Amino acid sequence: MRTHNDKRADPWFAVYVRPHHEKAVGRALEGRQHEQFTPMYVNRHRARTVEAPLFPGYVFSRINPDDRLPVLAIPGVLFIVRAGAKLAEIDECEITALRAASAARCAIEPCQYLRLGQKFQLVSGPLRGLDAIFQGADGSHAVISITLLQRSVSVRIDPAWLDAFPPPLSPNSPHERLNR
Repeated sequence: MRTHNDKRADPWFAVYVRPHHEKAVGRALEGRQHEQFTPMYVNRHRARTVEAPLFPGYVFSRINPDDRLPVLAIPGVLFIVRAGAKLAEIDECEITALRAASAARCAIEPCQYLRLGQKFQLVSGPLRGLDAIFQGADGSHAVISITLLQRSVSVRIDPAWLDAFPPPLSPNSPHERLNR
């Protein structure tokens, strides 16, 4: 059973916020003793360099689902992401992967969410043990996907860090047709 002070046991959720309110909501969550993570990247646009959120409009936070009203009362918070009628938890390993990429100071940037593609496991380097999806003809990018939000981030990596999983079966393969 969770206690009110045991916030580390609370699951991660995506908090949807008003545009350009990610940092303010993150600070407010911390002020209310909620662990939060707002991944940022350096955006070089024209002659300016600015720090921008990897997931515009979202702040990740550990929240007790039975005590979410204090989070919803924070100015700038619109809602906590749901899957139907239930709050949609984010898998701990997805937050861990994003934190590892941020801490490793890898070149990280938002990219299109990919469902299909060759999957890899990073077998060495600072992101060792994480699963990723290959992107890029030169083999220097991997994609870490946040399944719930259907968003991804691209991380520049050393191709030697990759170990390929077996390729996925196509829907037209004989094996796949037998299992339908």
